[in-house]
Amino acid sequence: MVLRECPSEEEWNEIFGNSLFPDILKFVDSLKRSGKTYEDGFEFIRGIETREYYFQLRHRIADTAISYVFVVYFYNKGIPDKRWSVSPGRDGCSVEYFPDFENIHYEIKKWFDYYSDVFYYKLFSALDIVGHILNNTQNLKIKKSKVSFSRSLRKLEGINDELFETINSINQNQDFKTAQEIRNDITHNYLPSSVGVSVTIDEKQGIVGERAYITSCDIINNINSMLKLFKQILDAI
Repeated sequence: MVLRECPSEEEWNEIFGNSLFPDILKFVDSLKRSGKTYEDGFEFIRGIETREYYFQLRHRIADTAISYVFVVYFYNKGIPDKRWSVSPGRDGCSVEYFPDFENIHYEIKKWFDYYSDVFYYKLFSALDIVGHILNNTQNLKIKKSKVSFSRSLRKLEGINDELFETINSINQNQDFKTAQEIRNDITHNYLPSSVGVSVTIDEKQGIVGERAYITSCDIINNINSMLKLFKQILDAI
C-alpha cells in the first residue's frame, strides 16, 4: 500500500493557524520592515546584508512551517508506537517491533518520519541564519563561511552579556538539547525513528543491544517545544 495524501485546505489552515508560525512569521516581517539610521557607508552596507538575512530567515521558517503541517497531519492519523517493541514476540521471534501496527501505520509513519526529519533540518538551518544576524548586528567579526548559531552564541559572551545570557539559557534548555541530539542523529547516526540493534565496538570488545527509539508522541512534543524556544530566541534578538 502506498499512501499519497495531502492535507485539505481546511486541515492545512487549522494546523497552521493553531501553531506558532503565524506569530513567528509576523514578527520576522516586522524585523524586515524596521528602519535604522546608519553612521557611515560600511554600516549601511552591513544593514542591507542584515535585512537580506531576515528575508532568508523568513524563507526557512516558511519551509519549516510546511514540514510542520505535514508532521501534524500524519501524526493525527495515528501512529501506535508507544509500545514499539515486545520480547518475546509473536510466532516465536525474540523481539517484535511495532506489535500494534497494521499495514497502513507503516505508511503513515514513513511520511511522519520524513517530514519530521525535514522539520529539524529546516529549523536548525533557520537558527544558523539567526547566527548570521547576530554576527552582523552584534559585530562579532566571525568569517561568514564560519558562522553558525552555536559559534555566534559563544562569541556573543563578553560582547553583549545580557543578550548572551538570555539566548544561552534557551540553548541550555533540555528540550533544545534533545532537538540538537535528534537532528545530529538524523544526519550522522542511527535514525532516532528507526528500530533495531545498536553495535558498540572498541579495542577490547563489541557490544550488541537494542538501540534507543523516540516515539512519534515524543517527537511531536519536542517539535512544539522547539517552536516555543525558537520564538523566544527571535524575541531576544
